[in-house]
This record gives sequence, C-alpha cells and structure tokens, in this order.
Amino acid sequence: MSVQAMTWALEQQVVTDAAMRHVLLCLANYANEAGKGAFPSIATLSSDTGLSERTVQYKLRSLEEAGVIRRGNQAIAAAYISHRDRLPMVYDLSMERGATVAPGANDDVTGCKPRRNGVQLTTQRGATVAPDPSLNHQRTTNEPKEHVQTGETGSDDVGDRKGKPESGKRTTKPNPLDGFEEFYQAYPKHKDRAKAEKAWRKIDPALHPVIMAALPKHCRQRDWLKDNGQFVPLPASWLNGRRWEDEIAPDAGPASNFTNLPKHTPDMYQDRDDGRANF
Repeated sequence: MSVQAMTWALEQQVVTDAAMRHVLLCLANYANEAGKGAFPSIATLSSDTGLSERTVQYKLRSLEEAGVIRRGNQAIAAAYISHRDRLPMVYDLSMERGATVAPGANDDVTGCKPRRNGVQLTTQRGATVAPDPSLNHQRTTNEPKEHVQTGETGSDDVGDRKGKPESGKRTTKPNPLDGFEEFYQAYPKHKDRAKAEKAWRKIDPALHPVIMAALPKHCRQRDWLKDNGQFVPLPASWLNGRRWEDEIAPDAGPASNFTNLPKHTPDMYQDRDDGRANF
C-alpha cells in the first residue's frame, strides 16, 4: 500500500464522480509510492468497492479517458503471473496531474531507471534506490487466489470453478419399471408381481417394445387357452426365460365361447376320395 498514491487519489480534483473516485482510490492502494505498478484484478476491485465487475471496467475506462490513469509496464505482472493468458492490466496513476510529485517519480524524469521486475527510482540528489513495488500483495481475505483479470477486456478467470458441475444440466436416469404396468395388465396370469417386477428390471428397456409386440401372439396359443389358462407360465418365469423369443405355432382360430376350444374351420377337414365326410 502506498500512502503517497492514496493521498494523491483523495486530493486530486480532476475526477469528481463518486464511483470513479472510489475505483481510483482502491487502485491507488495497489500502486507503489510513485503511483505505478498497480494490477489488481477486476474481481478484486469489485470486492473492494462493492461495485459490479462491469461497472468497475466501465469506470477504469473512464479514468483512462480522463487521463488520471494510464497503462503501465506489463512486465511487472508477467514477472509474478506465469499464465500469459491471465495477465491483468497494469496501471500507473498520473500523479503529475493535480499534485506536486517529487523528482524522479515519473518515467519521463531524469533518474528513473525501469527494471524488468519493477520500477527502480533514483532521485537526482542520490537518494537510495526505492524498493520494488508491493506488486499488489494487499490481497483482501475475501478474494479468491486464482481470481485474476484476463486480457484488456477485463474478463476474469476463476480457478475455483474447476471441477464444479454446470448448473441446469442434470441427467435423469430412466425408471427401470417403465412399461411394466402395461405388460402386467396385458399378461393373462397375475401372480408373484414382485418377482415379475424384479425380472422386468433386468431387461434392457430397448426390448420393451419387442416384448409387448410378442405378448398377444403368446396369449392366443393353444397351451395358454386351454384349461382356463392353467398352463400359462408365471410372468417372472416368462420374462426370465426370454420366452417372447419363442416361435409360436400358427393360430388355430379364436376359442369357442362355450368350450374354450379352438373353433373349427373348413381347412381343417379335407374331402375324402369316397365322398364321405372327414370327421
């Protein structure tokens, strides 16, 4: 934190808009005593000011257009952040505007010697070398460590988002009993429903239409129609044995309403050579 930079931000009268002054003051908190080398992320400034990230970006552009801040030495951020695509914008405060600045405080003053990892300032009177800027170590406790500004657009990249599922994208598993009620009601024998449900769960849902298509043919076969359905297998046995795949003999005709036996059809009785009836 630089007292000189923050004092200048408070005393300057170039910017009068309250929100812009607030952003400028918080930005000054991350600059060195010469007002240089500030590169907090947009998210950090948003947390410090209580403004939205979009508003912070807008105010930074307005401050830059007003001439109170300018883009500084980007090598400062590059020296501390390895990911080139996550480098925040480095800003310098134009402390020469609206306040008296000590000699050697600006790049265009004799005695200023830029270094790769910071700004080395030497005053004209031989003062000791100023230390490297604080490089924005004034991190607030609420700021995520991986929250950094990316590019000149001010967009942020949040490291904490890795591994979190995207909202609104839930996959619903199919109910293994889908279609069972329709099958059970169509099946002629209603016994051991629990076992039938268990057998149905094991079957690939893609086979449900095949089963329902084969069931009516089985219901019309002779063995199932005789003796009031005594020989109809339990539904669980029929499913577990994959009996829907069995080949069914040709239908002998609908059952008689009186005897429960197949009705006789003319093709069952061929004429004899002597002309007598074949029955």
